[in-house]
Amino acid sequence: MKNKIMLFDAKGDQVGETFMRRARQLVNQQRAEWINDGAIRFKQDVDLDELEWKTDVQEEAKDKGIGTESLLYYLAEKRINERKAFIWHTIFLIPGYLLCILLGMHNDHFLVFLLGLWSSPYAIHVFIFARTLLREYSPEDRERKLEREVDKLRRMMG
Repeated sequence: MKNKIMLFDAKGDQVGETFMRRARQLVNQQRAEWINDGAIRFKQDVDLDELEWKTDVQEEAKDKGIGTESLLYYLAEKRINERKAFIWHTIFLIPGYLLCILLGMHNDHFLVFLLGLWSSPYAIHVFIFARTLLREYSPEDRERKLEREVDKLRRMMG
C-alpha cells in the first residue's frame, strides 16, 4: 500500500493526498468513505478547506488534462499496474517450483503437496488473467490502454 492516500471530493475530482492516519480519521468521523485501499472520497455535505488539501498531485492532474476525471484515471492506472504485477508473479513461478523440488527431494508425498500448494493459486490466476486478456486483446500503446480503462470505468460508474 502506498504511503499516501488519494483524496477525492463527492463529484470525483481529485483534491489531494493525505497520510493513512488522517484518512482513517476522516472515515471514522464519517466525513469520507473508502473507494479502495489507496483512495477515499468525501461525502456530499463535507466542506473542503483548499489550503489543507492542496498538493503537487493537483497540479500534475491539471498538467495531464485530467480535470474532473482524475478518479477514473487513477483507477485505470491501478488496474493496469495490477496486470503488470500478475505477469511478474507468474515469472517467479519457475524458481518456486525449483525450491519445492529441493525441499521435497527426499519425500515424494511432501513434494506433491508442495507442488500442489504452490501451483493452485497460480492456476486460478492464470485462468482469470487469460480470460481477461482474450476478451481485451488488441495491440496498442500505453495511452490507448489508459483511455480504454477510463471508458470502462466511466460505463461502470455512470
